[in-house]
Amino acid sequence: MRALITVTPIIALVLLIAACQGDAGPPGPQGPAGAPALVDEATVASLIEQMQEQLDTSYTTAAVPPKSTPGDYTKFLVGDAISRYESEGLDATVAYYNTKESIDDQWYVFIIDENQTIIAHAPDPDLVGKHVSQALGPNSYPTGSAVAASADQDGAWFDYTYPNPASGVVQTKHSWVIIHDGITFGSGWYERGPGKSDAPAYTKAFVQQAMNLYVALGLEETVAYYNARESIDGQWYVFIIDENQTIIAHAPDPDLVGKHVSQALGPNSYPTGSAVAASADQDGAWFDYTYPNPASGVVQTKHSWVIIHDHLRLRLVRTRPRQVRRPRIHQGLRAAGHEPLRRPRPGGDRRLLQRQGEHRRPVVRLHHR
Repeated sequence: MRALITVTPIIALVLLIAACQGDAGPPGPQGPAGAPALVDEATVASLIEQMQEQLDTSYTTAAVPPKSTPGDYTKFLVGDAISRYESEGLDATVAYYNTKESIDDQWYVFIIDENQTIIAHAPDPDLVGKHVSQALGPNSYPTGSAVAASADQDGAWFDYTYPNPASGVVQTKHSWVIIHDGITFGSGWYERGPGKSDAPAYTKAFVQQAMNLYVALGLEETVAYYNARESIDGQWYVFIIDENQTIIAHAPDPDLVGKHVSQALGPNSYPTGSAVAASADQDGAWFDYTYPNPASGVVQTKHSWVIIHDHLRLRLVRTRPRQVRRPRIHQGLRAAGHEPLRRPRPGGDRRLLQRQGEHRRPVVRLHHR
């Protein structure tokens, strides 16, 4: 947008000069002596220099995408920041993106140096000078570390939840991050994600966030986070099971960590762990059972969403706050390793369940009750 504003005066000036330098017409009668010329060569040179300086502050020549296409607009802002860095240098660029004027509604540019230190973050100046590991999202989610780890020289998206500077409300954020000259430039746009009132959708989004963290930071750091009490979000939490069917993350009950899934039992010694582990597939599946709600300690009906991702199973559980029902006999048979059985899926679907022995892969599970 700045390019259009600065280019137009130069074009007008060139046309004006060209008009003054056209072919001479027939001589007319001599008139009285006029005043000295108002525009001399020095003035023209000065005007051209001023226009050039304005052009130098326009960092992209491409048309500005509309905000109605937030992904394109986000990429444009990051590209504009990199162009500013190339033109003015790091110090001037960092100074600008630490000003409130650089915030554009929900958009702002953040910059991370080669030492993983945040050097520009206008909405939250307290983050400037801190390591990315200190930039935490809701429930102490390691947002800064994950965002920084996602960046590469071609650019990459990373999705998470974070406060929207335009409203102060925590929403789903989509950040575009690029590494340029060893420095990470990023910006993002927000959208309203599912709320806890829509428990199934919130559960799936919670599982997706766990998968995003695993992709960005790897298994070790993901396990460390989901073993921390801070990762528990009310009745929601993630647990992880490795390829040996060993529970390696379970924040609400640390005593389960290091144990085989067969040792995770529900009320009346129901084989909860084995049954839940056997339910997972790559498309995701729901599994219903009863289990203590970590937010209240009360045994309730749980609805677990389970996904196998890159040899990890992510599980999300939704619990209905109603009277506990007796476990169905077919669930216990299935957990014991009998032939595949059919069970209803939420919404009335039915699908063939696979045997427990087919899933000897790590499992990440997220529970919502």
